[in-house]
Amino acid sequence: GQRNLKKIGKQYEMIYEGNGLGRTSFQAPEVDGQLLIENSENLVVGHFYTIEITGTTNYDLEAKVV
Repeated sequence: GQRNLKKIGKQYEMIYEGNGLGRTSFQAPEVDGQLLIENSENLVVGHFYTIEITGTTNYDLEAKVV
C-alpha cells in the first residue's frame, strides 16, 4: 500500500531469516508482509544486515543488502 511506497529508497536494519527473506523491526511475524531480499546468496541466517528498500508488491517489500 501507500505506506510501503514511502519506504522505497530508505535503509533499515534487518535480520535474515533464510530462503531470501528478512524482517525489519517494523515488520511483525504473521501480521506484516515479508521482506524479499534480492541479493541473499551469501547471507547468514540470524545475522543483521543493512538493506535498502527497492520496491514493493501489494503486501511485501523488496530490498537489497547495501
